[in-house]
Amino acid sequence: MSCGYTLIESGGVRSQNAGHSLFKTLLIFISSILAYWITGYAFAFGGNANVILGTRFWASERFGAKDVYPGVENFTNSNNFYNLNNQDPYIHFFYHYTLTFLVTNIAASAFAERCRVPVYVLFSVLMSGFVYPFLAHWMWGASGWLGAVVGARDYGGSAIIFLTAGVAALIGTVFLGPRFGRFEPRTLPLFGHSIPITSVGAILVAFGFFVLNSGADHRITGVAYGDRVG
Repeated sequence: MSCGYTLIESGGVRSQNAGHSLFKTLLIFISSILAYWITGYAFAFGGNANVILGTRFWASERFGAKDVYPGVENFTNSNNFYNLNNQDPYIHFFYHYTLTFLVTNIAASAFAERCRVPVYVLFSVLMSGFVYPFLAHWMWGASGWLGAVVGARDYGGSAIIFLTAGVAALIGTVFLGPRFGRFEPRTLPLFGHSIPITSVGAILVAFGFFVLNSGADHRITGVAYGDRVG
């Protein structure tokens, strides 16, 4: 899905900026996983959590420790009947990092042809390490105020993922303004350079959207899970 958004953006900008767009996405991929690993996951799903944030697992500190998961000797064999890997924290971390990268990448795509590379990196660190993890905890954390207290539900991420990315993109666009030359000093139609690349990206996004939702169970085998994924 992230590859699809990358292709949509790179095909939707002018050819002179296509390489910059692709390089920006690579930097976001690297910087976002570092930020999410150091602080993001701890804020979103860390232990000793309150209704606002979690406070454990900074830089995977004590991640998977036996006292944190009592009674689980081996994550792979934690479910004796289906032999599932359904309690492994690394599966949970990886899946939610991909959502974090998705949110950051979608929002940053709105800044195309407007920013220098260091701005993208700074935005990626702030979004992945601080802004999005708080929202994820509020909805999906074990004690988050929005999900656990209010009782809101967001299975596919319509609010926490896509609305967050859209609002962040809108705020950034308001600050940055239109691309140079779009309206001032003269009005120009600034077209993307490749319809085929953009179209392939749209197909990947559409397919990835189904995978994102079915993957939210974090498992495939088991009672009802196979049917739900299917």
